[in-house]
Amino acid sequence: MRLDALLKRMRGDDPKPMAAVDIGPSQVRWALLDRHAQQWRLQLRQWPVMPGWLEDGHLMDYPAVADVLSQGLAEAGVHRLAMTLPAQSCHFQFLPAPSGFWRVRRRSWLQEQVAQGPFGHQVRWAAQLMEAPSPGWRVLSAPPETVQDWQGLAEAAQCELICLEEVHQAGWRALDQWHVPASGACLFQVSATCVQTLQERSGHWQWAWRVQGPQTDPLERCLEFARNCSVVYIVGEGELASRIRMGLEQAGLNPCDPSPIPELALDGDFTPACWPVLGLAGLRWWP
Repeated sequence: MRLDALLKRMRGDDPKPMAAVDIGPSQVRWALLDRHAQQWRLQLRQWPVMPGWLEDGHLMDYPAVADVLSQGLAEAGVHRLAMTLPAQSCHFQFLPAPSGFWRVRRRSWLQEQVAQGPFGHQVRWAAQLMEAPSPGWRVLSAPPETVQDWQGLAEAAQCELICLEEVHQAGWRALDQWHVPASGACLFQVSATCVQTLQERSGHWQWAWRVQGPQTDPLERCLEFARNCSVVYIVGEGELASRIRMGLEQAGLNPCDPSPIPELALDGDFTPACWPVLGLAGLRWWP
């Protein structure tokens, strides 16, 4: 989707800005969407994450993170906030569609399956129907204490939390809006302990597979999958992302960074790590 089409979908009568925030392992990044001279604009900002603030996707120094976030949002005059959840703090399941499945039982069946997972009934979850590579549901769930931590950050900043989205899912939204993939390409979204793989189909990014957990080494699977792709992209920062990038380079696959379409004029320095906040800012979160 082009930027002008996206902005035309948004209400022109509500000048209130909103911010999309991603607290990564090394930077706090956000995209600020506001009105300027009767037009919408996207600004990118980022601040360094100090040692001890986060560990394995968990907030370890809540007051420090809340203070930095509150100060930045107050200076920007923002009271609406969308945020990412770290990939490693979310549990992933792929649930194959059962035979003879009735549509009327879909949600109750999904609730039963999610309740059997590691977080039980008290969990925030989202399910996405997938047709390929096999029919079923891609389910992401997060423990209540993690969700409460992020809700608390918004409350401390005196903001309305309008969305909580897993970081790779948010990045995927932006890629589909503001990046045109090469035919037959694949893309690896890498976090501290997780790799989600997307594959180009009919000009859009489609989900292929995901591996997660410190006990799983995804490098060999990434190499095997990438050898059958025309172009290989990678998005991520940290030790695992560096190791996968190096492994792909040593295999002669030369991974690239996905770039936004030229029409997307951004105020600020873009890096591939900005994709998640662009994905959140690009959705229509207006009441």
